[in-house]
Amino acid sequence: MARRFGSIYELQKQGRVFLNPSDMLAAMQLYNLTQQQAADYMQAELHHIPWRFGAARFAEELAGAVNRVNYNQPNQAMNALAGLVSYLPAADPDVYMIKEGNAALPHKLAARLGLQAVHTGAAVTAVQLDSNGQYMLTIQQQANSIAAGVFAQQQQQRREEQQCDKTSAMTTLKPFDGVVIATPLEGSGVQLLGLTPEPKIPKRTYQTTVTTYVAGHLNASYFKVASVPDGDVLVTSTADTPFSVIASKGNIPIEQTHVAAAAAAASDRQLQAGGQQNDRKHTDGANQHQQQRQLQLPLWKIFSEAPLSGDLLEQLFINSTVVVSKGWKAYPRFDPPEKFAPFLLGPALCYNNALENAASAMEVAAVAARNCALLLQKQLADSTRQMTAS
Repeated sequence: MARRFGSIYELQKQGRVFLNPSDMLAAMQLYNLTQQQAADYMQAELHHIPWRFGAARFAEELAGAVNRVNYNQPNQAMNALAGLVSYLPAADPDVYMIKEGNAALPHKLAARLGLQAVHTGAAVTAVQLDSNGQYMLTIQQQANSIAAGVFAQQQQQRREEQQCDKTSAMTTLKPFDGVVIATPLEGSGVQLLGLTPEPKIPKRTYQTTVTTYVAGHLNASYFKVASVPDGDVLVTSTADTPFSVIASKGNIPIEQTHVAAAAAAASDRQLQAGGQQNDRKHTDGANQHQQQRQLQLPLWKIFSEAPLSGDLLEQLFINSTVVVSKGWKAYPRFDPPEKFAPFLLGPALCYNNALENAASAMEVAAVAARNCALLLQKQLADSTRQMTAS
């Protein structure tokens, strides 16, 4: 699968463009994988391999657990391509991430390209094609445009914008020869106006994932074990659990949690008790390390489909506190056989996220983005030649 996916880079290097995701996937020999369930694909492909524990257990307990972590969906709900993309990092750990998080990518690109303005705090509400074949954007402007520059300055700008009045006037920006929509249209509130014929965009829903960071100790009794082993808590594909993973994220200083005073007092009492039992000076590195550990709590990252209730957290953890909890529409709910919106929604209007329900990943988005860039380059060049000829 990885080699077939990699073939797109040579095709794009040659300038090949695709009007829709189906043609792009077919060129990579991956389209058929989007038309079948991951569960059916694994059953067909793994049954002939001699397994010590069986192909069914591999699919349910290992591949299924990985899919629950990455997409919060079971094997039966996912298409085969998304399942393979999900499992690839587990099979080949040579993967990469952006240190500052994915949100840093557009800001770093804007700064490197030297763009004159980056509009932040500006929600696009409509993309309209006018009679001249150019586009007008309607935006709800919450802050002024800012020059592309140092990323830290942009972060500060975003923090200031979040404190601005959310009710602000509509503004129009024009004209634009081409537009790339690099966000899911579902839930965006963006209207497409003036397009004839109207683009056919299949209905697509998104999976809600709630990420919760909790500081505290796992409660072994919840898992019906004497003690919880070190590492992550994964769940199988069909497990009926209120979470899809509890991942260990090291330790967090107690003073950074909402239970700082009580936890610090408990640690002080432990240190005092230790001092009474041992008259030696606590100056060696081992004792200093122990004191540091006592002033920290284990930190866990939990994925779930809904916010975790206080009662559930009390069952899962001992003396815990929620550091932060955030829910979002994280990725499409896969629904094989997948149906795709076109990349090209109108003249020089490209929809990057049309490919997302094949498999939702940064590299997939980057491939779709390059296709949009090549597509607009070709369309705008053709339009210029036509104007010159006339």
